[in-house]
Amino acid sequence: MAHAHYGFDRGLPPQKILSATYAKGQLMFLMKWQGTDVADLVLATDAMDRCPHLVMQFYAVSPVDGSAQEVNEEADAEPINDNQSSVEED
Repeated sequence: MAHAHYGFDRGLPPQKILSATYAKGQLMFLMKWQGTDVADLVLATDAMDRCPHLVMQFYAVSPVDGSAQEVNEEADAEPINDNQSSVEED
């Protein structure tokens, strides 16, 4: 069974950053690779070291304001049931 390569371990040149998200408390970029339709999540710090020009291009067209982190943190919260009343009726 062959070992699957992901991210920069693919050995392919990065083409474009498609989006950004937070996973396990770390900023990640969804990276598209040249020569394939596949995209992988990579650490933002790795992308900044290996292809800073793509990071700059991504932020130029898709400014990130931290809302992705807020959404992911809120996803762990308990859902609010609108049918429950905080005031009991007699």
